[in-house]
Amino acid sequence: IGMTSAALGRHDDAIRGYDSALAIDPALYPSYAYRGRLRLLDGDAAGARADAESALRYAPAGDEYYGWTLLALVSVAGGDTVAARGYIERIAAPLLGRTTVPVLAAAHIGAGLTSLHRYDEAMDWLSRGRPLGARLRLELDYAEYAPLRTRTDFQRLLQQIRPPS
Repeated sequence: IGMTSAALGRHDDAIRGYDSALAIDPALYPSYAYRGRLRLLDGDAAGARADAESALRYAPAGDEYYGWTLLALVSVAGGDTVAARGYIERIAAPLLGRTTVPVLAAAHIGAGLTSLHRYDEAMDWLSRGRPLGARLRLELDYAEYAPLRTRTDFQRLLQQIRPPS
């Protein structure tokens, strides 16, 4: 419910959806991260930071990018681009040099780099995410990607992941 409502721009419904999911399973770390992104968009940086910390607390090794990305976005919103870059580097470091990377890691790195206005780097990471498909498409609907939407390479990526008609 949360992701669908968020994709439709209904933040209040999305946040309630994530709240419901977390009431059922408080260790559902992606829900903290996605709820935090919406909180940040709605101006609640403290709530977003708390959600990032919860996502990090519950995420298993290898999935910490949910929390690190949100901390990067919160840092950018607060004007601390040095900290934001450090969070993104934490996610990217184990993946450097790989020609393909897990799609969600690529999407989170891309979101963080986009928030830092590092658009070419963001597109490089997004283009290496695999598998291409609906999950990446849903990620690319998030507000963080708005600055990339008019780019030719972003449009090309969307065409690659569009289901056949």
